[in-house]
Amino acid sequence: MKKYSVLITSSIISALLILVTGWIAFGHAMSVAFDFAFIFHLIPFGIGFTGGASILIYLYYLLLWGALSLLISPIIRVFKSSKNKIKFLTISTVPLILLTIIIVYTDYSRNKERDERIAMNNKRDEADFHHLKTGDLLFQKVNKDDSLTSDFDYNNIGIAFIDGDNYALLETTDQVQYVSIRKWVENGKNNEYVAKRLRNADNLLTSLDIQNLTKQVRNNIMKEYDNSNDWSDDKMYNSELIWKLYERTFNIELGTLDTIKTDSVERLEIRPSTIFNSDKLMTVIKK
Repeated sequence: MKKYSVLITSSIISALLILVTGWIAFGHAMSVAFDFAFIFHLIPFGIGFTGGASILIYLYYLLLWGALSLLISPIIRVFKSSKNKIKFLTISTVPLILLTIIIVYTDYSRNKERDERIAMNNKRDEADFHHLKTGDLLFQKVNKDDSLTSDFDYNNIGIAFIDGDNYALLETTDQVQYVSIRKWVENGKNNEYVAKRLRNADNLLTSLDIQNLTKQVRNNIMKEYDNSNDWSDDKMYNSELIWKLYERTFNIELGTLDTIKTDSVERLEIRPSTIFNSDKLMTVIKK
């Protein structure tokens, strides 16, 4: 038991330190977890804090606990062998207190700056995109080599998701993913876009429909982009994703599917222009 006493002691002290300064550690854990969760799309927009982020937080605490244990172990060894333990504690504790003060101040400053930046961005988004609603379809022009859009100006489509101050858009680039609406607009030609909405959407779309839309998104998030324009659900291209979301959530078909025949196969596809020109949609914004 003596052989592992230092390790056990350092582990206990590390755990206590994490508990005592838990609000700091938890703040960092939340920040790290959400960053990774959104980067790897473990938290689809609008469905809250999921298992993906929870696992990342547990891993964060585990790594923090292990790192602190390794750092504290040598200090405990020196303390045990020290003749003047009070002097040693004083010398070793003062730097730790100063370091804690620096960490707390840095964390406070970083969070304050981040909150101010988020508030400023939210204010800009509110001013520019307050007219948008969840379920609105956004069309833009981008430089894109796509057989489905070669004859159509607006060749990129996304669907808006608005949750409080968060203005996000679901699109398919290399995979089905969320981006901020601002970032999406800025990636288009001259920052121009057209927003379309289902006719009589306020009466047709209920809060339950929006919840079902979010569930459908969850089934498709992270799917790879379909360069072959195949109609299977394994991969998705932009107009296919939008058409299927509306059909499966609201039982509304945004245009008639095209039947493409080749020598060996016959497949279905949907063009962005077909959705854009659907009589079930009305234009709400053109910039």
